[in-house]
Amino acid sequence: MMPLPLELTEAEEMFLERLWCLKEIEKNTQRSLIGTHDCQVREKFFEGFQQKGLVAVKEDRVDFTDKGFPYARDVIRRRRLTEVLLHNVLELNLNVVETSACKIEHLINEEVTDSICTFLGHPVQCPHGKPIPRGGCCQQKKGSLKPLIEPLRNLPVGKKARVVFITSEDTGVLQRLTSLGLYPGVVVSLRQHNPTVILRVGETDIAIDSSFVDRIYCRP
Repeated sequence: MMPLPLELTEAEEMFLERLWCLKEIEKNTQRSLIGTHDCQVREKFFEGFQQKGLVAVKEDRVDFTDKGFPYARDVIRRRRLTEVLLHNVLELNLNVVETSACKIEHLINEEVTDSICTFLGHPVQCPHGKPIPRGGCCQQKKGSLKPLIEPLRNLPVGKKARVVFITSEDTGVLQRLTSLGLYPGVVVSLRQHNPTVILRVGETDIAIDSSFVDRIYCRP
């Protein structure tokens, strides 16, 4: 996809995001969009978007023009993919996810966004269950939407993979895994799932608690 020609400010992107979310619940009226809080500021943005040809009004309903739609789609895509990354991979609670995603979405470009999308396996919805707009990377990989990074539990028996990261807030768990030779960068293979999880690290077979397996993410 070609980069969009206009560079929007963070506040302008948030305004487009607000309109997108209002459209999803069919409340995209001028009153709902501008509201009462900071209404003069929002009216200024609204007029600016009309002048730029990004939004249009018809019978009190505000909608994106063909020119404005790609900008809004891009903002929403960045926001919701960031939420998936923070919630599903880093396992942060939703309050932290929303606050952090609101900041990060304005800092990443299309290339980073597509990399995150591919890393996550091209997810179709955010942690709140809202749809994530498709990107160019999704169209290229249509029919083969598998994450690049997966929990070790998903690794087939006998398959080798490289540990990418380990998710745990318990330093004791991290220290225990490190002492067993399990840390980012090391290559492992799964020897068996049941009754005990056994991994081969180098030339050594080790047994680990099954609860650790979902916290170890690998790239086959």
